[in-house]
Amino acid sequence: MKFITDVFRYLRKVRAAAKRLDQTEEAEKRLQGELKIASDIQRSLLPNLERVNKGDQRIETAGILCPAQSVGGDLFNVFFVDRSHLCFCMGDVSGKGISAALYMAVVQTLIRSVARYNASPAAILDHINKDRSANNESCMFVTLFIAVINLRSGTMAYCNGGHNPPVIMKANGLAEFLRSNNGALVGMCSDMEYHDDYMVLRPGDTIFLYTDGVTEAFNTKEKMYGDERLISFLQGKNGFACEKLIGSVWDDVKAFAAGAPQSDDITMLSVRYLGNEVKNA
Repeated sequence: MKFITDVFRYLRKVRAAAKRLDQTEEAEKRLQGELKIASDIQRSLLPNLERVNKGDQRIETAGILCPAQSVGGDLFNVFFVDRSHLCFCMGDVSGKGISAALYMAVVQTLIRSVARYNASPAAILDHINKDRSANNESCMFVTLFIAVINLRSGTMAYCNGGHNPPVIMKANGLAEFLRSNNGALVGMCSDMEYHDDYMVLRPGDTIFLYTDGVTEAFNTKEKMYGDERLISFLQGKNGFACEKLIGSVWDDVKAFAAGAPQSDDITMLSVRYLGNEVKNA
């Protein structure tokens, strides 16, 4: 009799364990479904660069966003403020996963809404900083670079809020980091000040933007890709079409990593001012 009782107890434990396993698998399926939805939403917020490129023959763009997880906190955008001004930006939200993706979505929305009535990059950063600093109990922030090009004159206003310095690739082949009065991280303190910098782009000049997933990519020997390798690789490549340029950097980062897992989101954007030149093939 004791044997039968023990058997029934064992079977009850097995059924309970099976039920818990089913619940765990169901929860995992729901989580994967939510991550898929979050990923789709994140990608829907990215610009349609094909449409942007067709919208004005004076510019050429290309970009890529590859999160380390299903979703991430990197962002980029390119859009026309009006017929004569193009706004583009890149940012990197602190943290990873769904919380970073949600923060990124809010920042994307704020950039577009503020740029409609004030195309000053510094003013846009100031607005986002004040908005995100309010009730920031999670202590999240974003590094953010924003620029606006006057497509008639080539004058570019830009402001950097703690982001990696973009690279200016000049028509003569020289590549160098873009100088700016770097502002503070965005979203940490409402009292931060941001100021616009200016430069005049010549036809054929390209701005290459990236997140630290590029320069902080590690290989199997735990060596970092680094700023020096990036700037060296970009020398003399201004003749590349924007899409080819990004593909080449991506290939070089992968070759450097030599199979090491991607530890951070990798995002790149190239914007070329053509003036009256013909776009590269």
